[in-house]
Amino acid sequence: MTSSATTATTGYAPVNGLQMYYEVHGSGGTPLVLHPERLQGLLDKLGAFDQGFPGWSDADVEGIAAPTLITVGDCDMVRLEHAVRFLRLRGGDVNGDFDGVPASQLAVFPGTTHFFGLARTALVLDVVLGFLDALAE
Repeated sequence: MTSSATTATTGYAPVNGLQMYYEVHGSGGTPLVLHPERLQGLLDKLGAFDQGFPGWSDADVEGIAAPTLITVGDCDMVRLEHAVRFLRLRGGDVNGDFDGVPASQLAVFPGTTHFFGLARTALVLDVVLGFLDALAE
């Protein structure tokens, strides 16, 4: 709930070709707030977003320069084997005790579908911020 003393700043920001609605309440970072009444429109746009995209080659995935956090739900439409394959292509799935923790990591969220992660804000935020904080060290 927003206090009547707090005025929200709202707008749309371009995110990967989509105009994503946002609200900022108070100070701090800019979280993405999804509104249930707009969720179906978002899902429709996301469903059409990659139509005709042939997918990434192994070389494309291996060529990503940035550390990568791959997230997936344990009951996601993305198969766990697919996420693990991406992780391996990114240099992950190693014995971190001997080889060090790789820059690319995999997070599997329990009891989570592909889109239900949007509703598990605290869990997702903890994992993402932990990943980003480790990069800054």
